[in-house]
Amino acid sequence: MGIDYGGITRFIITTAPGDEQIALNEISRLNAGAAYNRRLGGGAVLLDLSADCGDLLNKINNDPPVFIRHIAPVHFAADPGDVDTLAARILTIADKDRTFAVQARSFDGKNERPGYPSQKRISAGLINGGCAPGGDNPAQIVSVSEVDGTVYAGVSYAADNLSKWPGGRAVYRPDLSRVSRSEFKLMEAADVFGLSFPAGGRALDLGASPGGWSRVLAAAGMLVTAVDPAALHASLTDDTRITHMRTTAGDYLRSNKPGQFDVIVNDMKMAPDLSIDVMIAAKPFLAENGFMVVTLKLHEKNKQKNAERAVKILKKHFHIAGARQLYNNRCEATVALARRGG
Repeated sequence: MGIDYGGITRFIITTAPGDEQIALNEISRLNAGAAYNRRLGGGAVLLDLSADCGDLLNKINNDPPVFIRHIAPVHFAADPGDVDTLAARILTIADKDRTFAVQARSFDGKNERPGYPSQKRISAGLINGGCAPGGDNPAQIVSVSEVDGTVYAGVSYAADNLSKWPGGRAVYRPDLSRVSRSEFKLMEAADVFGLSFPAGGRALDLGASPGGWSRVLAAAGMLVTAVDPAALHASLTDDTRITHMRTTAGDYLRSNKPGQFDVIVNDMKMAPDLSIDVMIAAKPFLAENGFMVVTLKLHEKNKQKNAERAVKILKKHFHIAGARQLYNNRCEATVALARRGG
């Protein structure tokens, strides 16, 4: 039996701290009666719906929000001290034919504290009840959030959570060879949007300096053309997979014949309209089945309006494969693009 979302009218969403109202605006577009129940802290909010969660999840899958990073339905609330009963109730909801993982979070109204003391006991109870753990790629997620002595618990298919990380907190292992923090943005975009960098393929990195995104693409086995008048990080100088073109993105695109790049990326610090112009100019360089990734630098004021406007313009020229204000973004949103029909 599959997970039943019917009748659920409460769920937890997570966005960047301070963007809770933007998240409510996005939900209200899909569910006009959505309203705050309470702010949990760390950008997480408990919301009440005017219609059941299953209807909302279907709409979100068809029209994903930009600023909401994670969503978790709430099937019931319980006493955190009665762990065995909690696990037993979860077993009545879970899909026993699908693998699972428990995502546990704790809140104090202002901050989030990852983890929950009884997470392992809940997992053990589910395993004893016949559910199989899914490791790093579970089919369903058990969400357990403790708030002021109450646990809000729910089960959902992983595809319905918007992110595989608890609360969308995409944290990667430290890498001593990392060139810049921006690498995490491209890595998270690949995970969230389901992108694959083809080994042996060709990539074009526009505005590449200091070379973080070029390093990620090269590490995936791609041959990278890194375009930037500024120098790349010294560690990339001898990397034979990366060819550095010391010129601007505009001059490169004007002076070269369109190529067949499988991946084109742009993390340049410029106004959204200029970034859009660069991606449109680069479109002839994109292979038929290739994709692009661009970060749109948003101003704190009116950033929802600016993001929606930018995505609307991009839709006129591309298929939007994904648009999200990622955990590793700051005041920006990352968009994945493909040719229309490809």
